[in-house]
Amino acid sequence: MDAYSVLKLAGSLALVVAMIYLAAWLIRKFDRHLPHSANTIKILDTRSVDPRHSVIVVDVSGVRLILGVTPQSMSLLQVLPQPRAHVDSMTADPCVGSGNKKSFNSHVKHALEQP
Repeated sequence: MDAYSVLKLAGSLALVVAMIYLAAWLIRKFDRHLPHSANTIKILDTRSVDPRHSVIVVDVSGVRLILGVTPQSMSLLQVLPQPRAHVDSMTADPCVGSGNKKSFNSHVKHALEQP
């Protein structure tokens, strides 16, 4: 192999690797803007109980769950009822949104008090 063919091979390899990185970057950048299927999991709200424990409200295919999360496990605390249909989604479910922390805390306390 002469120097020209080695240089051509290295250039082709560099071009392929650059195209792979470009494709990965484009997928990450535009994936957020693409519509996803109805079976996605959405994290609606998170509250930290202490540095290693938190309570999370998630929506899984339209079902809202309150989960307790620790470094070792994840536990279902409560299944929330379906939100009422309102034009403003922030008022549809009192657990969701940063403007209504008291209601979220009352839901967590209620979930923890149940046997």
